[in-house]
Amino acid sequence: MGIGYGVGIYDFRLIHKAFKNLAIATVISFITSALYFYITPLSGAQSELLARTSPNIWDLLIALFGGMAGIIGATRKEKSNVIPGVAIATALMPPICTAAYGFVNGNVAYFLGASYLYLLNCIYIAVSSILIVWFIRPIARREIDEKLQLRIRLFLVSVVFVSFVPSVFIAVNFVHKQVFERDVSRFVNKELVFSKTFPIDFKSSYKNK
Repeated sequence: MGIGYGVGIYDFRLIHKAFKNLAIATVISFITSALYFYITPLSGAQSELLARTSPNIWDLLIALFGGMAGIIGATRKEKSNVIPGVAIATALMPPICTAAYGFVNGNVAYFLGASYLYLLNCIYIAVSSILIVWFIRPIARREIDEKLQLRIRLFLVSVVFVSFVPSVFIAVNFVHKQVFERDVSRFVNKELVFSKTFPIDFKSSYKNK
């Protein structure tokens, strides 16, 4: 949110400071989570972890609206840390913890998926902050020419697009997989019905159809 506010008012010192703070917080969170997963005897990947390994467009929307809620709360006259805190808790800490889990357990897919989700959330929280700051139009830290403003906005659009595209493909694949699993379940329940006999369990592979 600090990065977004800094970009919104063209305060490059604030942007640098916010990047530094974000990096420090990220490293501390990752190390703490990694130590926990290294020490704990509970090594199984539960649903809360698995949900953060395949980021998609819905996660992006959570980050976008969470960031909007956070920056609105931060720019109100009555300051409150509750809304920004909720935005951070729902969007940032779960994926960084999942990335640490994947790192400790040597699961590259979990690590990369959760790291991408964390990066995606950071980008969209910052972008939503920029949009709200541009909407309320506070006094800019410095005056910059229109050419530089255009370059900044083109850069932002490029970052948003590049980070957005993979999440769409992941979302489409997720929907197709859910439809496949639903159809398999329907097939088993409808076709494998016999007198005095019933299936106890079944397995299916979306990858191999």
